[in-house]
Amino acid sequence: MAAEAAGDPTARFVIDTWVTFGLYIGAVGLSLLLASRRMVQVIGLAWTVIAMECAGIVVDFYKIGRGYMTVAPIVWIAIHAMVIVSGILFLRRAR
Repeated sequence: MAAEAAGDPTARFVIDTWVTFGLYIGAVGLSLLLASRRMVQVIGLAWTVIAMECAGIVVDFYKIGRGYMTVAPIVWIAIHAMVIVSGILFLRRAR
């Protein structure tokens, strides 16, 4: 935040990118909550979340390939995998 306050354009870009990403994730989460009352509506959203989590795994492997420390990406890969498995189990039950 200090770098952004000092006018660093890279820091400003990173902050704006993460805020935007957070708003997208929040919109999907809110949509899931609102659609959860109607199974037909939530199925499409569940596939959207599964696809987003798969993309998250790809990004984590990309970070590892780029030389980032591996602990955090591996933890995130496990979290993404748990969400994917939960989503698939939910979709199987919905049938």
